[in-house]
Amino acid sequence: MEGVKENGSNKEKLPVKNEDNDEACSSNDGESSFKIEVDGKQTKGMSEKTDNSIIKSHMHVLKDPVFITILAYFLIGGTGESGFHTFPVNFAVHFEILTLPEAALGITLTGVATCVGCLFVVVISYWNYDKFSLAVVSMLLIGGSLVAVGFARSKWSMYSTFIAYGLMDVAPWISTYFNEPEYLTVRMSYVFFFNGLSSLIGPLTGGYFIEGVGLRYVYFYYGATSLCGALILSPCLVKARMRRQ
Repeated sequence: MEGVKENGSNKEKLPVKNEDNDEACSSNDGESSFKIEVDGKQTKGMSEKTDNSIIKSHMHVLKDPVFITILAYFLIGGTGESGFHTFPVNFAVHFEILTLPEAALGITLTGVATCVGCLFVVVISYWNYDKFSLAVVSMLLIGGSLVAVGFARSKWSMYSTFIAYGLMDVAPWISTYFNEPEYLTVRMSYVFFFNGLSSLIGPLTGGYFIEGVGLRYVYFYYGATSLCGALILSPCLVKARMRRQ
């Protein structure tokens, strides 16, 4: 609101403070803020924006062919990994390679080796290295150790395969490194889902394999799935190296 104030012989219009008007503005501002918070239409619009953002995040990661390849790698390769823990005691005891306490000790050695493998990953994290290469090599070694279980016929050969598997068990997760931290949660949720799915598939398919083919060859099957996982991830390794050139 404008008032008239004399300035010498001239009269100019200057703003005059109006308390009623200020209170009205404050009231309107508060009302606007209140509407934003509780108005049904406004709230719906904000929700739609959030929903769209979530959908876009999922669509972004699912359109990435490298990420889809990584998911297939965890699904197929993880089938063999999960299968290792299902039948090793049965296998060793059935073929009289180990006694039951010795087989239990073998599983303990696998866990200890996994801890050592985790420490190894922590140590090498201080240096730059090709993460896809490590993931591929580790999955190849996991596949080889699983196949070796099928060939093992002595205590120390069996223990060696258990330890080799445990050392490499953590390394395949190195491939879950991503360059977009804002999508890390979305990507990891898919990775954990597919890894969990492989944990269901591994024992189930292994059981059917044993019924059809026999227990003696089940670790050849598990080794083959892990080796296929390494092959699935190989194009990502080739693509990463081509970018560096």
